[in-house]
Amino acid sequence: MRRRRINLPTAICAGSRVALCAAAIALVACNGGSDSASTDTGQTQNPPPSQAKPETFSLGEDRLPMSIAAYPGGGVVAVGLTSARDEIFVTKVAQNGTIEWDKKSQGDRTFLEGIPRVTVGPTGNVFVASATFNDENGVSLNGASQVRVTSFNPSGNLRTGWPQRISVNANNYPSAIATDTQENVFVYGTSSSSNFQANDSYRPFLAAYTSGGVSLGTPGAVPFGGTEPNRRILAGGIAPYPSGGAYLTARVIGFDGSLADNGTGVQIQ
Repeated sequence: MRRRRINLPTAICAGSRVALCAAAIALVACNGGSDSASTDTGQTQNPPPSQAKPETFSLGEDRLPMSIAAYPGGGVVAVGLTSARDEIFVTKVAQNGTIEWDKKSQGDRTFLEGIPRVTVGPTGNVFVASATFNDENGVSLNGASQVRVTSFNPSGNLRTGWPQRISVNANNYPSAIATDTQENVFVYGTSSSSNFQANDSYRPFLAAYTSGGVSLGTPGAVPFGGTEPNRRILAGGIAPYPSGGAYLTARVIGFDGSLADNGTGVQIQ
């Protein structure tokens, strides 16, 4: 496993029907409360998450949650799939389970890699990345897919400067989205060519924006190394750090069983 940091933004280089059911969020409190146990010293001992009793809040019918992010000060934002093929939901839930706002946004559920991702910035702005096969007017991209990044303010209104679109290759899918302490937004995903059998075209990409949607560089491939044509390198997670960079993970998959490929597995940059 390799471990290396990437500085940003300089690192930005250069269907089938799915049966959906009622969706819910479970909140597990591990900081004391009525389920806490007292020790013989009189101190309160918090139960581990596996033993804590969760509170369950409904998100409605015909929904499939795919990603959640904690909201500053309490509550959570969830995104996921609806029964419509080209639509996702974005829902903000208060700490007591009340739905504060519920929005629909453009997204697609054809591929598992295209599931929506969400993060919340330090000021409470919500950022969502999804894969879509249509442009902003709903017109087909003729089989290609782009990553659509949008943002909602704490009241659930679409923010000025958004949405933004990412197209590094013919097909582009989000894997992770995150913000730093300045609320710059980093979108990490995988792109590939229109030839799904071209293993060497599956490569991670990185894009970055200010909180207002201004690009911090041209989105481009992340140099994880390895040009072996029988490898696919798929984006994983991202963790920004305060000095302007991020840790990235990627999964390297070898498709030639006769090849002694020591580069496969999970890597960290």
